[in-house]
Amino acid sequence: MDTPLRANRSFRLYFVARIVSQLGDQLYVFAISWFVLDLTQSSFHMAALLAINALAAMAAAPIGGLIADRVSRKAILVVTDVVQGGVLIALLAFQQAHLLSLGMLYAGTVLLGLCSAVFSPAAGAIIPGIVGKEHVPPAVAAGQAASNVCTIAGMLLGGAMYGLVGITGVLAFNAACNLVAAGMQSRIQVSRFEIAPGAAAGPAGVFRELRDGLRHVRADRAVFALLLVNTVFTLAALPIAMVSMPYLFNVILGASPAQAAFPQAAIWAGIILGSAAAARLMKTRRRPETLIAGGLLALAIHSVLMVALVGGRAMLGPQGMSVACTLANLVAGAAAAFFVVPTYSLFHARTAEQFRGRFWGLEGALRTAAMCAGYFFAGALAQRLPLEAVYAETGVMLAILGVVVMRLKASQAAAYGKTASAVAPPR
Repeated sequence: MDTPLRANRSFRLYFVARIVSQLGDQLYVFAISWFVLDLTQSSFHMAALLAINALAAMAAAPIGGLIADRVSRKAILVVTDVVQGGVLIALLAFQQAHLLSLGMLYAGTVLLGLCSAVFSPAAGAIIPGIVGKEHVPPAVAAGQAASNVCTIAGMLLGGAMYGLVGITGVLAFNAACNLVAAGMQSRIQVSRFEIAPGAAAGPAGVFRELRDGLRHVRADRAVFALLLVNTVFTLAALPIAMVSMPYLFNVILGASPAQAAFPQAAIWAGIILGSAAAARLMKTRRRPETLIAGGLLALAIHSVLMVALVGGRAMLGPQGMSVACTLANLVAGAAAAFFVVPTYSLFHARTAEQFRGRFWGLEGALRTAAMCAGYFFAGALAQRLPLEAVYAETGVMLAILGVVVMRLKASQAAAYGKTASAVAPPR
């Protein structure tokens, strides 16, 4: 983390709170996936649980973005973390009473998705108010590193905790993490944000405000193009890590949770290493589209490598596959960072303050729609097609995205330092 960020007390509180909250979330995601697989032995039910969460978040994300432009963003972070803690405590109570069913998990997942839809736009929009626009790229890289440390720890500890204390212990731990994070975020100080005139009033006003936010995003063609690329990237890449990889190790290979956890965790370990390198390269004024396209093409090559590994699974066995996939995914994670850090830094730099919440609401809606579709497709395809075909299809999609990004005009994507006000939409 850069020295100015370390010296910023509010960013430290925000940073640590996000680590605590995300660690609990990742433990929960890993454990609940295995819990559902143990109950049903069905990749579809596991994928459906993830997809329902994404669907709820997608439906509410635009309104969540508008709220983030009209209400204290700090208050949103605190309240949503408290509510999420309450939902998890309720699920824990049902489990203790031996009443926790798959249907109740679906209901809890919907509530957690709605909380995420309100939380995420505020969490994205608040960063420039904490660190200042000049420190956004290192803040994004630090956030990516922290998020992925939590993902690694969650996957590694999730299997161990689930094996030791079951879903009961995981629910209790995640609830405590959310409540601790809420306490930390209540102490953050943010630069004052004045509510823009003409705040939404009634359904017509809400529609008008959402329409204005969409116009703002579409006015910057490079940002809008990258927003769509990011959506397709999520559709193609995330289900591989969250659905196909667990299905490979749990159902096809009959491996242990630990043997599956290491390859999954390696993806996010690679992102940590790649995030630091991508942030440094951005300081050299390297064109963002060059870094983004390079990351996508490297991920396409990784998908080809995975075709070969999956085809040789009988020879390698569960332990050999765990080692080989761990090494391959470490490289894939580093490549993914060269897509994520420049893309999200550009989003922060070229969005006007009064539209930040709505931008991140739109980004969240598109991304979670892609997650929802990707989870369902991956869950269905894993049982109907050879995994080699799934990885090959993913590689083709990523290669096409890399070519699309390379064709972006340099004058559009390279103007990272361009002020957000310069790309505000015409009235």
